[in-house]
This record gives sequence, structure tokens and C-alpha cells, in this order.
Amino acid sequence: MNENAKNPALKAILTKAVPAYSFTGVLADYIEDPAGEHGDTLAEFVVREASDVFDPDADDEANSLEIARALDMAVKQLEAVKEAIQSAVPPSNELTSPETALEDAFRKAAEERHAHDGDLEFDGGATVSLSENTSKGYQGAYVQGWKYIPMSDLSDAQRKRFKELLASDDPS
Repeated sequence: MNENAKNPALKAILTKAVPAYSFTGVLADYIEDPAGEHGDTLAEFVVREASDVFDPDADDEANSLEIARALDMAVKQLEAVKEAIQSAVPPSNELTSPETALEDAFRKAAEERHAHDGDLEFDGGATVSLSENTSKGYQGAYVQGWKYIPMSDLSDAQRKRFKELLASDDPS
């Protein structure tokens, strides 16, 4: 790790990212102790990448933009690597788990047997919650769908409130 990692200005920039990181404590650990072993190589990467491009003579805005640019390049490289790895996987159902296949079957059944355009619709990636009876296995599933509700189903008070809300957003 280079000396930039200990720079207070870099630490201040990186600290702004702590709430956005899934494991906030770990990113904060690497910011405070960049050379330490904290068990999260992604957090370590973020700190390393930032310290590599950090310029102690530049202002915070320039450094923030440069760090963001470097991380954006890393994201693009990771996406390319991910796509290359995924393309190596044969397009067969051998790699599909039984639960995934069952969820797909419930989505298809929902679309074929229960969907009505403009009334009840199901997206291709709709959430499926399998309903399991421990003694009998899977008994069914809940499939997330879209149910159309016309304005006429709202009460008079609800329609009035809706119109008031729309009017308050009107800039004229």
C-alpha cells in the first residue's frame, strides 16, 4: 500500500463512501488501517485503487472525480470478466437448480393460466415464493403479478386527494 493511503484528505473522501458499502465497518477498517487484514478484498481494493490515483496536490473535487473514474473503469473490467466467465457456461438446464426450475414452471403457469392483458400480468422475472408443506413437499407458490386497478375503484375522497396532489405538482 502506498503512502497516499494514510493521507487525511483521502481518508475523508473515502469515509463518505462508508454508508454506501454493504459491510460499512469493514470499509472503515481498511480506511483506518489500509495494510491490515480485515477479510474483505473488495473493500481493500477500493482503498488501494483510491490511494493509487489520489494526488495530494489536487483538491478534493479533482481527487473524488479521479477516484470515481478509476472505480468506474474497474467496474467495466469486472463486468467484462463476469461476461467472459458466464459465456463459458454451457446453455443447458444441467446448471439450473430444482428450485429455480420449479419457480420457472410456476411463472409459466401463472402467465398461461391466470394472466389477462390489462388486468393481471406477470413479468418474466417475477418473484416466486414456493409454498412448502414439510411432510408433502412443495404444494404451490405465490407468484408476484400486476393487478390493474382503475381510477373508478378509488373512493371519491381518494380521487379528490389524488387530483389535489397532481395539481400541487403542476408548476404553472
